[in-house]
Amino acid sequence: MTEVTYQLSQAGLTAYQFAVRDRLQKRKREGFLEQPIVLWLILMVSAFAVTLAGVQAIERYLDRPVEMAEFFLGLFVGFSAMLATVWAHYLDQRRGVARPDGPILSLQTVRLTPDGLEIASKACDVRYRWPAIEAITEARGLVLLWAEPGAAIAVPADAFASGAARAQFIAEAEAFRSAAAASP
Repeated sequence: MTEVTYQLSQAGLTAYQFAVRDRLQKRKREGFLEQPIVLWLILMVSAFAVTLAGVQAIERYLDRPVEMAEFFLGLFVGFSAMLATVWAHYLDQRRGVARPDGPILSLQTVRLTPDGLEIASKACDVRYRWPAIEAITEARGLVLLWAEPGAAIAVPADAFASGAARAQFIAEAEAFRSAAAASP
């Protein structure tokens, strides 16, 4: 039974969020319309059509053609406002992910047992049976035990005494996971 105690930092939480994003972007997508390039093309053609319709409506309203300088100034102002709004929303979302004293950022102990993965903290006790762990990876300074395509138990690599201890933890977790997958 291997055990590691750690406290995920705010930087570790950010690394976890990016690791989730990276994993979700690499997943296999089914269907033609779910391919990123197809979605991008649909969005660009839609934006172009809306812009063209808007310019024509403005020209009819003003009863004169729109000058290129006016068009690009409007495009720049609109794009800047949109970007500022999206960025402000992103920062607001990022700040609200976890409380400093909440279960994600509190001191945690992860224990590997033949039955599953046990996590204990002051806020909660959780047990995942090995069949629930679909993959074990390392990314962005974290050991990630994936329970869902977009959710993992994140253990900072610096929580281990050495690289060998980290490798032993991963090997033991993988052995338990493989044994559980092999049993009926």
